[in-house]
Amino acid sequence: MYQLLTKTFAVLGVFTLSAGPWPAWAGTYKQLYAFQGGSDGMDPQAGLVSSDKLLYGTTSGGGASGGGTVFSVDPTTGSDAVVHSFQAIDGGATPYAGLIKVGTKLYGTTLDGGAAGYGT
Repeated sequence: MYQLLTKTFAVLGVFTLSAGPWPAWAGTYKQLYAFQGGSDGMDPQAGLVSSDKLLYGTTSGGGASGGGTVFSVDPTTGSDAVVHSFQAIDGGATPYAGLIKVGTKLYGTTLDGGAAGYGT
């Protein structure tokens, strides 16, 4: 089972990039969502992107056809939704990279599927 976690940090020291060791961090973890490995997806490989008060990400497996998903999570409530479930034929499958936001749209790539079978 994979877990989507957030961490709240509090800086305990002052540092610069040219200074010695990294600063100490303190905080608490809060699990937002735990993937079940079925239609909700499994094996998230990349980071999250924020858009419209939601967090969006990809899973490289699971989903309705096993080709991965694009999902959203509300960081306030922890509620999740599958935005897209990949199918390996023309729609691509196995997204390993994260999404990027350009304006109001999210873009990403897949490793497999597509018309030639080499990703989309």
